[in-house]
Amino acid sequence: MNIAYQCMNDSFHVFKGKNLDGVSCPICEAPVLLKTFDDQKDNALPEYKELKKQYRKKFIQSECLKCKHVQRNECNNKAIEVFVCVKCNGASIDTWVKNIKYPSNPKLKSTIAIDLGLDDKTKLKLRAIAQHTEALADELDAIDNAWKCECGSIHYEDSILKECFSEEVTSHKRECQECNKVISMLNELEGTE
Repeated sequence: MNIAYQCMNDSFHVFKGKNLDGVSCPICEAPVLLKTFDDQKDNALPEYKELKKQYRKKFIQSECLKCKHVQRNECNNKAIEVFVCVKCNGASIDTWVKNIKYPSNPKLKSTIAIDLGLDDKTKLKLRAIAQHTEALADELDAIDNAWKCECGSIHYEDSILKECFSEEVTSHKRECQECNKVISMLNELEGTE
């Protein structure tokens, strides 16, 4: 009769090992129970040390730049230096990386300037382009949101029926100029000004 260990959270997590007092499940880190198994089943069970190597979890301590909260993050053998703070959703960085002191070298602290050689006329053109980009974006949005018939045409003719004395609009109709389909519009006409 051999002794094996079975996870209390998942009964499929079963392993064998020697002198494993106070051990937890190497897969999910839950408490384990001692179980007896016969020799035939025991030979197929994995060893605790093998499972521990396979499911080893590594943790990194990080400190939030916003609220200074220190937390422990699981990294799963990946190089991660920035995490999300559990308290304030701020950037929490690896404390080892944070404490690295890079030697200062005054020769390396230089600025790079690039002269594009733009004349005054080109600068004025670039300013004009910058001023009109918002109007262009609005116009492109209007084209994207323009009405389109089921046949794929964007050419249409609108007709509005008003009452004689009150000038109250009673109906809107839109007719596709390609397939001649008439659509009754209850709301304001879209895509027209």
